[in-house]
Amino acid sequence: MRNIYTCTMGILLLFSFLVSCTRDYFEDDTNLRIYIPEIENKSINNLQLFLHNANGQLIQQKEYNYPFDDEMFIRTGVLRFSLPQGIYTLTCFTDTKNSATTLDVSIGDSFDNSYIGLERHKDNIFKTSPSLRKIVNRKLEAELYGKPLKIDTVSISEDAIHVGKIKYIFKGLPTAVSRVDVYAQGLSSKLYFNGVDDRFSSDEYVFKSAIRPSDQGSSQFSFEDYYFPSAIGEGDEVELTLMVDFFDQLGVKIGSFFDQLPKVSDSDGNLIAPILQSKQTLTISFNGFVFSGISLSGWGEIGDGEITPM
Repeated sequence: MRNIYTCTMGILLLFSFLVSCTRDYFEDDTNLRIYIPEIENKSINNLQLFLHNANGQLIQQKEYNYPFDDEMFIRTGVLRFSLPQGIYTLTCFTDTKNSATTLDVSIGDSFDNSYIGLERHKDNIFKTSPSLRKIVNRKLEAELYGKPLKIDTVSISEDAIHVGKIKYIFKGLPTAVSRVDVYAQGLSSKLYFNGVDDRFSSDEYVFKSAIRPSDQGSSQFSFEDYYFPSAIGEGDEVELTLMVDFFDQLGVKIGSFFDQLPKVSDSDGNLIAPILQSKQTLTISFNGFVFSGISLSGWGEIGDGEITPM
């Protein structure tokens, strides 16, 4: 009798567990669903997601990480939420870190003062950016419970990338130069959730350092990195100023450059202010310690574009 009782109780417990699982997946009480294709196809490493209500209050904050296999729906790219009925503003970020830096998310007391920013190197100097992608100001509606659910598709593909590149080319450097430090001023260092680029202060710099390969000698030496776009001033973008320091193997500075960059030719040949936008590459060239040219090209264009000489 005891064996029969034990078997019966085991079957009842198993049945109860299965019913519970079935209720979780098929009798769903969520009222907002978001489909992220890049989670399903595993083309991103992580996703940070924020939902603010119409009053600007943060209602949901989630982070999802590769391989996105927490549960059945997430594996298919579907994120589910139970929310009060209403309109919500969705903010998403991915590619927020790499081996050199991690972006900082600051959640303020409202949507308008929440932002993601560059990691501080020291004082008013910031590190360059990972290849950040963003979704901002996306409006979604949480329906009344019981109504047929629609799924909102939100793609955070490469088209959603927020950064541009700056490439530095050095020709004819003295063989004694072993390291180059570059400080760029005029770029943004934070992105508000509403999509506005800004800076922490007007005198800040974004820093990049590169070691010269020992086998290059006097040949061309180049490096590049991702940067947030140019900062917004009084109605216009802030023009770029560059400071470059050249060091020998002992860390002694043996040369330097400091100046505002000149105008650059756009795709139509017009001279425009040297500003950086998302999905653009600004190429800056030096001959020895002397600035020698600048060019601007979109990532869809072939090559780096024509160099505008000084």
